[in-house]
Amino acid sequence: MQLTSDFNWQLEAWAVFSNHYHFIARPCHQGDGESLKPMLSRLHEKTAKWINKLDGQPGRKVWHNFRDSILSFEKSYLARLNYVHCNPVHHHLVPDAGQYPWCSAS
Repeated sequence: MQLTSDFNWQLEAWAVFSNHYHFIARPCHQGDGESLKPMLSRLHEKTAKWINKLDGQPGRKVWHNFRDSILSFEKSYLARLNYVHCNPVHHHLVPDAGQYPWCSAS
């Protein structure tokens, strides 16, 4: 959460897995959307170094790409929110998303 705060983003939903993640966030101020790419670059840099240290694989590329979307309609927002929260169930990790500890569904 510190990282999103540093870049003026409010994290609203997330689900983190061993090989990918999903999140929904909104910029704290109008026009702050430009900071998304630098924020994700920092996130990927820090987490890749940590994961590679754990695995003894320095320099390995961990994160390969990302896609972002601007959610401008409430119906789109709610659909994405549901998608993020239901992802642990979709991947058969838990029967109820609220049971998955690395998801904001609970």
